Amino acid sequence: MKKLKGYFFMFLLLLPFFVGGLGTSLQAEAQTEDVELIVHKRMIRDVHYQEIEKFANNGLEAPEDADVMTKGAPLNGAHFKIYDMTDYYLSHKLSPESFMTMIATMSRTQISELIKNENLQEVAEPIETGKDAQFGEGIARVTVPKMNGERYAVYLLFESHVDSEQELNVDIEKLAVPLAVILPIENPASPDEELEQIHIYPKNVGYLRDPYFFKYGKTTKTEEGLGVPLAGAEFVLYRIENGEKKYLKLDPNSDLENDWVSSDDQGIARFVSDKDGLVSMKGHFLASGTYYFEEVKGIPGYEISEEDKAIEVIIPEHWEDQNGNPRYVTVNGQNMDELIEGGVPKSAYEKVEPRVYNYQVSTDPEKPVTPGQPTTPEQPTTPAQPIEPSSPPKKSFLPVTGEAKTLISLIGLVIVGLVIFFWYRRKIAVKVTKDE
Repeated sequence: MKKLKGYFFMFLLLLPFFVGGLGTSLQAEAQTEDVELIVHKRMIRDVHYQEIEKFANNGLEAPEDADVMTKGAPLNGAHFKIYDMTDYYLSHKLSPESFMTMIATMSRTQISELIKNENLQEVAEPIETGKDAQFGEGIARVTVPKMNGERYAVYLLFESHVDSEQELNVDIEKLAVPLAVILPIENPASPDEELEQIHIYPKNVGYLRDPYFFKYGKTTKTEEGLGVPLAGAEFVLYRIENGEKKYLKLDPNSDLENDWVSSDDQGIARFVSDKDGLVSMKGHFLASGTYYFEEVKGIPGYEISEEDKAIEVIIPEHWEDQNGNPRYVTVNGQNMDELIEGGVPKSAYEKVEPRVYNYQVSTDPEKPVTPGQPTTPEQPTTPAQPIEPSSPPKKSFLPVTGEAKTLISLIGLVIVGLVIFFWYRRKIAVKVTKDE
């Protein structure tokens, strides 16, 4: 019994070493564990970014009815760098919520300086959003270690740029806040469980515009006054690619993208002026660049000039210039008031601007034409007079129809009858002479 008691006390003395060794072993095992960060990049149109509800990244997939989903669109071509900032996090001794808020409120310039001053190291290759077999468009994935030594790791996701090939004017200052990921992240549905896949929803503001203008008519260019709104004029939109006209396709892919086609066989979008003369894009949004409206169906009595086939639209690259002054979209050389909550503002209706004119001529109703083809038929300069019905042409006696053959037969019968009549009359006359 004394020996057993001795062994027992020895075991108790050595137990901390076994536990310490076991803990080290478990910690070493934990160091080999990884987590996967799944980035869902969303673009919010500038007309929506003030109203969108904040989405709390809890590591799970966002519900389909969340604003970030319904008012955003997936964005491909966004590039991210992932830095380890575990030491920086621990040095501040802040709660996870306070630390993440501190990082999120930093500007891009401040974050760039922090990365440089703290010598933060990238822990993986930069990632780029694209199409994912499981989650669709706007997705990037990266696998990172869960631990930094014996501590849970903390990572910084920093968006570096968006591919210019996306043809989108993306503001990476608004909404595109740096994101701190502090591990471990517990599963909200099961607090005792750590997430192995962490879904993150960084956002951008997309600077996209949907131009509009008012179509008005006047008798002549010298006529005074505003003129009258023209309803029913039809337009297409094109841009120049390598010297070739490319027309806006009928159906937009999303709020962010458009297709451009070379012929109407592929389905070209058409925009018709309403009762106020307003011509709007209605669901098509354009990135910065130069475009042209082309009138392809006019209003009876109004001419489609060469200028009406190339109404210039210029969308600037930024909201403001370097001095903070607004940079307007211009249509036909006139400033366009910005949309309010996606609608044409009252100020635009009051000014009727931007405005494009047709001038009156006496014409027949115009017919729709194929984009790129002449749209103004040659018309007389005097009012057209009703056309009097012409006299029916004289019928030919050529034997080419059944009617002609019947007529010839009747004429032949008449001639034969006359011959017989005169022959018989002559015969009677001769007989009377002999009898005398």
